[in-house]
Amino acid sequence: MSLERLKNDLEQMNITYVIVEVPSSDEQTYRLSDNSPANVGPDGRIFVMERLNEEEKIEAIAHELGHIFYRHSGQVSLDNYEDQHNLPLEINNTISHRSIIDLLMTRYEIASTAHISRRITLLEESEEYLINLEEALLKKEIDYIDYNYYLAMFGVYLLDIEKCLADRQDQVNSVVRTNPRLSFILDTARIHLFDVAENLPESEQRNRIENFLVALGFNIQDFSYCN
Repeated sequence: MSLERLKNDLEQMNITYVIVEVPSSDEQTYRLSDNSPANVGPDGRIFVMERLNEEEKIEAIAHELGHIFYRHSGQVSLDNYEDQHNLPLEINNTISHRSIIDLLMTRYEIASTAHISRRITLLEESEEYLINLEEALLKKEIDYIDYNYYLAMFGVYLLDIEKCLADRQDQVNSVVRTNPRLSFILDTARIHLFDVAENLPESEQRNRIENFLVALGFNIQDFSYCN
């Protein structure tokens, strides 16, 4: 496991960053939680939970450095920090997670055990999530626009699972079988987002992302890019 080697490689790429360990009392302020123990802020600072053990902290920091690495390597990234529902975040994740996991393991011998475990936990909770979403719509706690947004976010998350965890394919298929709209969203994500990567021209990456958003009825003017 070599976090220092990863940091050195980023330094050679002239990438600067600051790591901030956040105490428990401030986690909510910096949008940290057990499902998201680290993130990259809008100013490029990496925020990580102070209460993580050393191994968890290394993995969490390395994962965020992986996001920074690929962003500087030409990967398009949507601005997600102000979006409370996190569809842009899930799009960024499904584009980059497989590459980050492979990079960290093959080049730096850093596993993504905790990250993968968190994603699987969300998959295990899929049925409850969808039931709660349907109930919120029926009770008019959310409108159909919000419902579609949350479903889109979840469908993109399922594509991330497909790309990173091939052995969970049957479970993903079982989830989408219960909701035709979710099935459509996942199929649309497969078409437009599956092959988006830093080796594509930036214009092509943006075009695929925007085609996905338009296909789901979103206004692309509501989304912006980090680069």
